[in-house]
Amino acid sequence: MAQVRFLEAQQRLTAYLEGELDHHNAQQLRERIDAQVLSLTPQTLVLDLGGVTFMDSSAVGLILGRSTMMKVLGGSLRIGNGFLGVIHQKFGVAVNHDARFCRANSGRSARSQLQV
Repeated sequence: MAQVRFLEAQQRLTAYLEGELDHHNAQQLRERIDAQVLSLTPQTLVLDLGGVTFMDSSAVGLILGRSTMMKVLGGSLRIGNGFLGVIHQKFGVAVNHDARFCRANSGRSARSQLQV
């Protein structure tokens, strides 16, 4: 089962995703993330994948859909902590310049996000 926790700081909303991201729970996670984005209207959405233990193509759709959503809203998407190589190797997904990858330190603070 997947879970998501949120942290908002300085126009940045970080969604900490945990568990298995698959077709069984992707819709629920999308709805929760979208509701937070529409409610808080952050400049940047960070999807932190550090707690993800499994993902399938539904998770890739979740990520790409949030990228499109943030672009439409005039914001940006960043991907934090893990699975970047898996996304590229397993699914061949090429992420354009609108989605930036970042790595957070062990404190998992939204302020500590570093772009790589």
